[in-house]
Amino acid sequence: MKKIILIHIFFSLIFQTNQVFSNASKELKNRLDKIDNLYSEFIQKTINERKEIIENKGELWIKKPNLFHFYIRYPEEYRVISDGKNIWIYDASVNQVTIRYLKDFYNIPMLFIYVRNFAKFFGYSVDQKDDDFTLSKKYGKKNLLFLININKEGKIKKFSIEENKKQKILYCLKSQKIKPLISIENFKFIPKNNVLVDDQRRK
Repeated sequence: MKKIILIHIFFSLIFQTNQVFSNASKELKNRLDKIDNLYSEFIQKTINERKEIIENKGELWIKKPNLFHFYIRYPEEYRVISDGKNIWIYDASVNQVTIRYLKDFYNIPMLFIYVRNFAKFFGYSVDQKDDDFTLSKKYGKKNLLFLININKEGKIKKFSIEENKKQKILYCLKSQKIKPLISIENFKFIPKNNVLVDDQRRK
């Protein structure tokens, strides 16, 4: 699995403030606005060009406007945490955590699920069919396709990311709780003494 793709959870695209929402964009924004706090378990399936599937399981915490914790617990521990200012990317397989500023991640979709400033996503074309929304954009040499299924109550069933039709990552949410009480401690990361720290904020 290309773990770098997991970081898409924190990214957004360059925006233009003078654009107008399409009907599909308005409807998607209205549904996402219903999410303030969210907790869910999920199953992640990575599908490559040969249709081979790698499955992982994890948990997801969201607390608007910009707190996020993405945790893969099986088969290898992997965390991506936003404390509102910084991004912590912990990979247990290499016993390392990378730290960067949240503001540095604005080039791949997905951030709009937990960031109120939906205007950052004006660069996307948005289409709707019932509860399915498709966001697409050409980013450099990459064609990015993001699909999300969210109902009128703001409950997300699944979402997926596809890049150049070569690799697809699908997330199916289960045991989802909307507006749960979530401790701020969920969005902090304190590395153990033996963990290698790569602090990109200093570079």
